[in-house]
Amino acid sequence: MTIIHRSLSTESTPLLGKTLLDVREAIAINEGLNAQVRNNMISSINTLCRVLDRQPQYVPASLNLLRPMMEKASPGAIHVSPRRWQNVRSDIARAVNLCGFSTNFIPKDAPIAECWFPVIAGAQSTQIKCFVRRFARYSSARQIAPSQVNDSVMPGYLAFLKDVGSKAPETCRDDFIRYWNRIGEANPQLNLTPLTPVMRSRSYSLPWSELPASLAADAADFKAAIVRVDPFAENARPPVRQSTAGQYDRQIRRMASAALANGAQTSNIANLALLVHPATLKRALLYFMARNNNEPNQQAHDMAHLALLIATYWAKLPAVEIDEIKRMSAKCKLDRKGLTQKNRERLRQFRDQGVIEKLMRLPEDLLAEAHRLPLNCRSAMLAQTAVAIAILINAPIRIKNLRSLDRARHFVPLFSTRERGMQLVLPKEEVKNDVDLEFPLAPSAMALLEIYMKDYQPLRCGERDSSFLFPGRGGKPKADTNLRRQIIDAVWKHVGVHVHPHLFRHLAGMIFLEAHPGAYEDVRRLLGHKSLQTTINFYAGLEATAAINRYNNVVATYQMGIARKAGR
Repeated sequence: MTIIHRSLSTESTPLLGKTLLDVREAIAINEGLNAQVRNNMISSINTLCRVLDRQPQYVPASLNLLRPMMEKASPGAIHVSPRRWQNVRSDIARAVNLCGFSTNFIPKDAPIAECWFPVIAGAQSTQIKCFVRRFARYSSARQIAPSQVNDSVMPGYLAFLKDVGSKAPETCRDDFIRYWNRIGEANPQLNLTPLTPVMRSRSYSLPWSELPASLAADAADFKAAIVRVDPFAENARPPVRQSTAGQYDRQIRRMASAALANGAQTSNIANLALLVHPATLKRALLYFMARNNNEPNQQAHDMAHLALLIATYWAKLPAVEIDEIKRMSAKCKLDRKGLTQKNRERLRQFRDQGVIEKLMRLPEDLLAEAHRLPLNCRSAMLAQTAVAIAILINAPIRIKNLRSLDRARHFVPLFSTRERGMQLVLPKEEVKNDVDLEFPLAPSAMALLEIYMKDYQPLRCGERDSSFLFPGRGGKPKADTNLRRQIIDAVWKHVGVHVHPHLFRHLAGMIFLEAHPGAYEDVRRLLGHKSLQTTINFYAGLEATAAINRYNNVVATYQMGIARKAGR
């Protein structure tokens, strides 16, 4: 595969403020630095610019601006190892601070005022001492004594953490507040003023217990009715799966919460008919759109669609109100076909064959790492992540199906006379598009699975035996959020690219089409799409990239021929 160079910014004019070019030039002439340290910093600046695909004069020398850029970067896409990337980040922060471009910079050896020593000594652990020592150094530079520390000091400290390039400044601030209060409680003689913990913004979504009981009862009746539909009823709709009914139940709760958050009264949401009334529905939809720069988003679109379903078949609102809901639903319609821009960006991480190969080797690498550890929960977690990624590589299924896989129910013999093997079978009742899916699994994947089920899976089950590959609490499958986070973190740590579980499906389509251009029907079957047009809409653009690369190769061949003739 060909690496496609793509600039991430318009490089028409240099930035007005200080840039990494200024930092590199300042470091190069800094005679106070050891030559090796100086070379390491310059190398790290060059590496960062390669990862960001920008020239140093177009990268700001502000750690507050650099931090989010580095968080979104994909160093593994150009074969920068995770360990190297950590060194790059620390070198960049040190270089910017040494050049004086960070207004909040305080050297690590800056003196700490004597009045802070008792507070540091009162810390209960080495970790807490480190937090307090950093704050003490910050306060000493500003002549702030422990007795003067109160809530008004915290905004400045947060700005300092951001400016010096702290990886998680808000978390560091929150941890310090907790430690400070703990020290004050354990050492009352210090007379430390307690700090107010920062309350994170509460989710708008209220639990059913905080919503009208009449609405909860009506929603429960609706949920039961759409699952058990009378097939002989007039204008009966097909029943929905239990999982879909559960999703509708959550959407109703969020719709009611959004309406209340946007000024609706409790009496306006006493039942489903009142909740989907155009006036109340409008409040909810405007709330969702306000969270997306007043533009329609997927959440508003889904809520409008559900409201129309409820108004038509359950609440049976008057035709004029249903027409109004239809109009509102049309306003929320998303003109989206194919891959989102974010997913296209992430697929570009795999334009190098070596990055794909590293991802394909990851399950074996994780299992090898698990084998090097004692047989405990940590090694079992590594093996579990290895199995999850191996399955996604061999069978690109959705996270909902992945988390629910059962060794006894979903894995059956191939019954082949040529070779022994197993296949992953998902009945259509469990698949989003009502399509039966069967994936023959590679022997290496099945071997990994058997090792995991024998040695590691029991450690994740606790006292309850389970045949689930990814057991959770109470004998149920593991929560998809936890399994998703395991996969994301493992790929980032070992490969250095941003990958979520669903991206494995898009990656499978991209790899297959690059190897077999135009084979959309095969991709449709592989991914379980109902419509061939859906597959074409998603992956035609990716195939166009491969077609352009092949065309460039043809042009290069002609140019080489012309050059040879000219040489004669």
